Amino acid sequence: AEEIETLRKRLAELEMRQKSQEDSPRHVATSGNVVVEADSPLAPELTAEPLPVKVKIPQIGMYDGTSDPDAHLGHYTSWMDLHGASDALRCRMFSLTLGPRAQKWYYTLPPHSIWKWQQLRAAFRSHFIGAQICLIPKESITNIVQKDDETVKDYVARFNDRIQNMEPCHPETLLVTAIAGLRPNS
Repeated sequence: AEEIETLRKRLAELEMRQKSQEDSPRHVATSGNVVVEADSPLAPELTAEPLPVKVKIPQIGMYDGTSDPDAHLGHYTSWMDLHGASDALRCRMFSLTLGPRAQKWYYTLPPHSIWKWQQLRAAFRSHFIGAQICLIPKESITNIVQKDDETVKDYVARFNDRIQNMEPCHPETLLVTAIAGLRPNS
């Protein structure tokens, strides 16, 4: 019951923040533990499903619209999978993980246009795709070579930094490529 009250307070806080950012007022009605928003992007069937008694707000960072949307979706999906969340609950809780910029996008979705989690997920990815981290092709690591004035330690650090956002590659290939990039007599 305490977690539901916390959830209600968080929803009310987000709604008030959103109201202050828009010209048109929102109409919210509460029935039991169900919050119904007149112009919610979620279909009535999703918002009508009662919240579980022991629902937990996802303990993940808020998405601000500038980081990789796939990373946020991965964290959110893992949390919801861990707690056995239904499709409706995934949709209803998702807006609680969005910061002001992403909340603004969320409320630009047409009223009652989202019917399932996969649809909301796809809309989110599509909108924030510009913030997505693109993986570097693994072939590009052959271009990483030790500079004339670079120590081995600095070269290895730079090599490791570059491969962080690279397509998956076999560890032996990485080792051979790193060694091949060393200056002779290093």
